[in-house]
Amino acid sequence: MFKRYLSAELLRSRGSAVQWLPLLALPLALMTIVFSAIASPAKDATGVLGWQSMFVTGMYAPLVAVFAAVTERREVLARGGGTWWRRLTTRYEHTARLVVVLASLAAFHLLNFGVSWAVVFAQGREQHNLVALAGLYSFLGAIGIAGLASACSRRYGLGATLILSVIWQVLSVTSKVVEGPMWWVFPPAWPMRLLLHSLRIHQNSVPLDPGDPLLQENPLPALALTLLLAVMGIYAAIVTPRRLRRLALPRRGQTTPAFSGATATWRPATAPRATARPRFAGALVGLHRAACSPAVIACLALSALALLFLTLFYPPTYVQGFFVFLLLPVGAGVLPVMVWPLLAPVWPLSHMESRHCSSALLWWFFGIVSAVCMGASLALIASGSPASTSIIQLPLAIGVGYVISVFSLLIVIRLGIMSGLALCIVCTIVSVTLGGDVLARTPLWLIAFPAWPMNADSPARYILAVVLTGIFATAGTWMVIRLLKTKALRPAN
Repeated sequence: MFKRYLSAELLRSRGSAVQWLPLLALPLALMTIVFSAIASPAKDATGVLGWQSMFVTGMYAPLVAVFAAVTERREVLARGGGTWWRRLTTRYEHTARLVVVLASLAAFHLLNFGVSWAVVFAQGREQHNLVALAGLYSFLGAIGIAGLASACSRRYGLGATLILSVIWQVLSVTSKVVEGPMWWVFPPAWPMRLLLHSLRIHQNSVPLDPGDPLLQENPLPALALTLLLAVMGIYAAIVTPRRLRRLALPRRGQTTPAFSGATATWRPATAPRATARPRFAGALVGLHRAACSPAVIACLALSALALLFLTLFYPPTYVQGFFVFLLLPVGAGVLPVMVWPLLAPVWPLSHMESRHCSSALLWWFFGIVSAVCMGASLALIASGSPASTSIIQLPLAIGVGYVISVFSLLIVIRLGIMSGLALCIVCTIVSVTLGGDVLARTPLWLIAFPAWPMNADSPARYILAVVLTGIFATAGTWMVIRLLKTKALRPAN
């Protein structure tokens, strides 16, 4: 009986984001191998393990939550595919869905840690078995997080799941939580404690000293608690029902008021055909009204409040770090994720009504990114940063934000919103890791694309960054316009 449920779930997952998300491990494994060869002094496997901190301490819980939430969102959008009103065993259905999610996570860990282990083994480095052991521990910890994320997404939706996963990640890498004496009280610290021991690093990615207590402790308690978390996650994913929303029926005695206006008389249009043609300004205004949802307005307001708070109470370095490492990559990357689902159902009609809708959409993205970047520049100046520096960085920041939004829209249209969210998380963490004080002085600053406004601090770097940003913006604009006129017009599968 269960084989039928599993076969149906595999058929549903074919071609979806859960099938392609494991490929995100390939750039992580590539960066781990390249960066360890360039910037790690250690010649054994510990030089490679330290670079896995980008995944473990930066994006572990949110990325695992994306794997789990993608299947639940698929069911919501498809309204269960006709299974909600059929006589099915929901526990079998939930179990099959969790099995597919765990298989996708296993493929991700196999590509990430497996490729790293294969390269380390081929290089003849000592202690190469630590890489495979860290991958096993990481997958065991991901089982519990994926189960809890599946239950949360089924019950409360995608947005709440992502927010809670970020909170989970922040708690798991807090020094007093994961490295404190009471770490066993906090479930987010259970898999992270085990991973820190296997990766030989602190919660801030600093390598452990040979005599560090975290390195000398027995990993069995953390392993047992991680397995307990896995059992809890599996149980929650299987037994948690989906949320049922009651229909808003009219109350007894409540009637709909009749239309009391006069009957309108139909008259033919008197405007000439030349004035009835769609214009770019009209397309831009209409698209702004459709795309500027309450969620977008709330995000813009929260961003403004965060910049104001940092400006009033913190030095300019905090304001710049918040803008470059968080607001610019996350905001520009998430904006298409929030906007395109609103426009996708009516995009074929919009494209038929106005030939300017594609360019209007890109100009709207450019306007939103420019407004946020100008607000951040004003906040930097108000906090005490030199006005000349902020003005010089502003055009590059606008270009970088526009490129991020364009390529995020490209991925969302081509692969779906979950792939866009996952790639946004990966790029943000890589930018934070490589765009810091130490690695930003090396040629690795080129990889931290969102941090270019801050790291292009010399004339040569600035000119190179401006030229590359212009190339990326031109190529991205051409690809997105072409996609908006081809794939975006086709009905969704």
